[in-house]
Order: sequence, then structure tokens, then C-alpha cells
Amino acid sequence: MMVLRILGYGLVVTMTSAAYGSTTALAEEPRTATLAWTRGEGATTCADVRMVARAVETRLSREVFVSPARAELLVDGTVSRNGDHWHVSVAMSDASGAALGTREFDEAQASCDGVTNSIALVLSLMIDPEAEVLVAAPAQADRPPVAAPAVEASPQAPPSLSTPPRERMVPREDNPFSFAGGAVLGMGMFPRLGAGAAIRVGVDVPRFTRVDFEARLFPGMDINTSAAPSARLTQATGVLALCPLLASTRAIAVRGCAGVELGAIQSLGLRFNSNARQTDLVANALLRANLAVRLVGHLALHVGVTGGVALVRHSFVGQDSFDVSSELYKTGLFFGSAEVLLGLDFF
Repeated sequence: MMVLRILGYGLVVTMTSAAYGSTTALAEEPRTATLAWTRGEGATTCADVRMVARAVETRLSREVFVSPARAELLVDGTVSRNGDHWHVSVAMSDASGAALGTREFDEAQASCDGVTNSIALVLSLMIDPEAEVLVAAPAQADRPPVAAPAVEASPQAPPSLSTPPRERMVPREDNPFSFAGGAVLGMGMFPRLGAGAAIRVGVDVPRFTRVDFEARLFPGMDINTSAAPSARLTQATGVLALCPLLASTRAIAVRGCAGVELGAIQSLGLRFNSNARQTDLVANALLRANLAVRLVGHLALHVGVTGGVALVRHSFVGQDSFDVSSELYKTGLFFGSAEVLLGLDFF
């Protein structure tokens, strides 16, 4: 065990050396984290999760806390009142959930406001041990060491979360909405390859998934364009899909979607004895794989492949001037499409 004395604050924190290793094992780039914070019994006046996060980022002079999908560390802390002392316990794990250790300390302060600085210091050193010299050196120069009882933390015992609910840090860049628009190529719903446009809006549902709303339009497409009777097709549909996040980094995000497509297809007969107009229901079940690539800031390129099955199939049958009926087209049972969209995404 290694004891780390934080001078000038009258507290001693312990940690397992195996959990953190030597400074030579540190990542070259500063690590990012996500923060869950609990104010326990008697600690409702203490700093909330956003205040704690802001204090840590101010001390480290950089952005620390990001969305859980992007975080390298998971930090879970608790502050509570224990007699005439404030008790703070912090557990840290990596992105896979493997425990990296815990830290605990007590402070005798009349107000919990005075503990926030100590909490920020401890969290800063846990997340970025390289900042230890920068943070601790001034305190060593200004004040003599003040000893306090060491509290040994068990790496197997994370802080109790049975009482008040945790406050989870929502990073500043998180946004519940995404928006994109672009081109679609479809095959199977028409007699030949069709080109159209799509507009997609995504809404993140906390602790659930992303819900995508999409509008698709395939404008007039002529079939059998010879001198014989033909038809012009126009299809407009809406898609509702659930799109959980399968994998993500700072640059890309992969989602899998399942949903339904509803709308209408209109057929207009051309060069018939009587140019009939026919409107039919479109109902499809679909699956989609979507890759989002971050270009600049939150501007992202979406590339997707969609496949599905038609729940309703329809055809267009017309009669020529000799009263001869002919089926000009019939929608396929299976269909597919490829999408390329550009827009704003937050992942």
C-alpha cells in the first residue's frame, strides 16, 4: 500500500499501488471520464455533480468529463455526513467495468462548501496523476505537513449506492437530437433502381436507445417508357426505427436499427385509353446498419444499408385502347436501399 499525503488540506488518502501503477504506464494523452455522484445522508447542501465536475475541470484546465460511450474511466463518488466529519468515498473503474481502486477521506469542516476543493483535488489526482506535482507542490511550499488518520479503502468495496439516487454528469457536448439529410438509392420497391431523398431526425431516450424518424421521397419514375402505355410512380414514406449504439469512438459510431416504414405509392397511367391514377399503401419492416463518421466538430457523414420485407405488395394494371389488360409492375417481396446523409450528430 502507498500512502499519499495531500498537504495543506489536512487529509490523507490511501490507494493500492497495483491499481494505478507507476507514472511510466500512464497514457500519453490525458484521460477522459464520466462521473456519477451521490450526496448521502446529511449532505444535501454539498456540491452537486455539475459543481464537482466544474471544479475538477478548472483545476486540470481541460475538459475531463464526456459521455459514457467516449469515457476511458468511470468515476463513482459519495459524500455524506459522519458525526462531526464529512466522509468522501470515490471508486474508479475502466471502460470495461474493471475496478481500478478506491479512495476515502474525512474532513472536519463546519460547511460542506469547504470540502468541494478537497474533492476536486482527489478526483484530479485519480484521473490525471501527472497533475500531482502541479497541484501538490504549492501546498507543500506554503504550509507544513498536517497528519491525519489514514483510511484504507478496500478495492472490492465501492461506495454504497443504496440510499439516495446518483447524479450522473451529463457532458456539455451531449445533445438529445441529431439531424441529417441526403440521398437514397432503392431497389425492390420499384421495377428498377430508384433515386430519392431522405431527411432523418434522431432523438436519444435516456437509459434506452435512440429513436430515428425519417421521411423518404422517391419522385416521379417512368417505367416502360416506349410508345406503349406506361406509368409514372411516386412514393412518399415515413420510417420509425429504434437504433441502439453498437460501438463508438471519438470519431465514429455504429448503430443497428429495426423499424417500420409506412406511406403511399401513387401510380399514374400514361398513354392509356383512360389515364388512371392509383394510390396504394406502403408498409414494410426493415433492418438497418448505419456508420456515422465525425468530420468537423459535430458535423458527421452517415452511410447506411437498409434491407426489409414488404408487408403489403401492390401492382399496377391498366387497359389499353383495345381493352387489353397488362400488369406494368409489381413490388417485390424483399427490398434494399443505401443511404448517404450529411448532418449534425452528437456521440
